[in-house]
Amino acid sequence: MIKEKPRRSKESMGTTKLKRNSGRSKGH
Repeated sequence: MIKEKPRRSKESMGTTKLKRNSGRSKGH
C-alpha cells in the first residue's frame, strides 16, 4: 500500500505535467 501510494502520486503528477505541457505547446 505504501509503495502504491507514491507510485500513484508520481503518475498523477506526471499526467498533470504532461497535460500542462501539451496545453502550453498547443497554445504556442
